[in-house]
Amino acid sequence: VDPRKMRYVAFEGGGETLTALLGNHIQVMSGDMSEMAPYLNDGKVRVLAVYSDKRLGDGFENIPTAKE
Repeated sequence: VDPRKMRYVAFEGGGETLTALLGNHIQVMSGDMSEMAPYLNDGKVRVLAVYSDKRLGDGFENIPTAKE
């Protein structure tokens, strides 16, 4: 996706953003893994990368870091 063609939408918090994502009102969001984990395990969302120096543990080893 060409990032210049994307539109930024500001939400008040993660819950509102996640609701918009799950409702197919938005296609991408930046969020916290603690918010994503339940939906990731259910297959409702796909995490593209994590913003950490190393890959996470606890079942998230397959998610690359943004630097990778």
